[in-house]
Amino acid sequence: MKKKSFYRMALLLAALLLFGAACGGKGSDPGKESKSSAAEGESLGEGGVTQERATTMYLVKTEGTVGVADGQGTAVPLLAQTGLYSGYGVDTAGKSYAWINLDAVKLTKMDAESEVAIRKEGKALEIEVKKGSLFFHVAEPLGDDESMDIRTSTTIVGIRGTCGWVTVDEWEHLELYLMEGEVEYTFNDPDTGATESATVSAGETAKLARQDDGSFVLEKEDLWTAEFPAFVAWETENEIVQQHLEEYGLSPDMFTDETEAETEPEKKDVVLTMPVTSNEISAALRSRDTNSVTVQSGGQATTLELNFITVDEGKTLIFEEGINIELVNPDDYEEEMGKAPNLSVSGTVIVNGDVINEEGMLYVNGGRMEVSGNIVNGNNAEILIDNGPNGPANPEGQATLVVRGVIQNKGSIDNDGVIEGTIE
Repeated sequence: MKKKSFYRMALLLAALLLFGAACGGKGSDPGKESKSSAAEGESLGEGGVTQERATTMYLVKTEGTVGVADGQGTAVPLLAQTGLYSGYGVDTAGKSYAWINLDAVKLTKMDAESEVAIRKEGKALEIEVKKGSLFFHVAEPLGDDESMDIRTSTTIVGIRGTCGWVTVDEWEHLELYLMEGEVEYTFNDPDTGATESATVSAGETAKLARQDDGSFVLEKEDLWTAEFPAFVAWETENEIVQQHLEEYGLSPDMFTDETEAETEPEKKDVVLTMPVTSNEISAALRSRDTNSVTVQSGGQATTLELNFITVDEGKTLIFEEGINIELVNPDDYEEEMGKAPNLSVSGTVIVNGDVINEEGMLYVNGGRMEVSGNIVNGNNAEILIDNGPNGPANPEGQATLVVRGVIQNKGSIDNDGVIEGTIE
């Protein structure tokens, strides 16, 4: 956003309180509301003219380089509890974050390299996300006469009382990831004038998928652990965020901002010996300095039950001879997870045994999976081979499943990549 130098006398005096609010931890801190001589919801602008405030909205904390500009694009100095007004914009540079407090129960956090604009009319609040990502947590439902929309020019997420985050895709559409509550996602197609809406519930995502003819279709899917960004995981004081991470056996220190380090750490190969759990394997794979994870049988033939495993691009997961793997629901499936077991492969997986999939999804998402034994794909199970949203990570050019035994299929197989093996 455009910024010009502009200092009023009152702000020069207030600038003595200028703060470099680098946070000591990654958790959120709503701060305290400041007092003003104007009525609640208002502040005195230049010349004593009343200027509407976005319901006691403040920039309460920053980390790194954060800019604020008024409706004319004029730079606003960062003060302790910087007030934000209708028409104001906020942007963050690399490795920089900004926490915005609407009131005691409404908090947003901007990711690095993000930009938002705020508009307020009466009790209607709108946050336009121009680029990047925005975390939101509204702890109490809005009143019947209140509204809060997060939007781009063509997509709107209507917030009532909920927790999640949005990110802007390459077509300037919002991708929505919801951890708690329920929201309405709306797409206004500028080409056709048509409007498409969907109700999105906790544990779901909503995205616009581009079709071959250039049109977009609104799709809802389950929210998976691989989709959690670092700037959300770092909200250590947010119980909802931490509860979701714990369900996947993750912790905030496993997440690293991709822009943080100028040099990559030396990669290491991790060896785990049975018995191990899905959570232990996931934790090893999520470590930034892990190159590969190898699971050893300990000398005895065994079947390892897996719930949710994601092998990211550039990572390798190996199950040595003597280990068969089976995708199963976790013990707390009904109460906690609400979705089928999943092995998602964007990197490389090698199984020197059989794969049993009676009720889950084997998802080769742009990567490569090799199975020396058989794959059993049950009535309620699915095998999906897909080149992924950014093209295949597999260096051979296609998402690939190689089976040296046979695929005993009673379920569903959706192949947009390569399957090398016999299907019975």
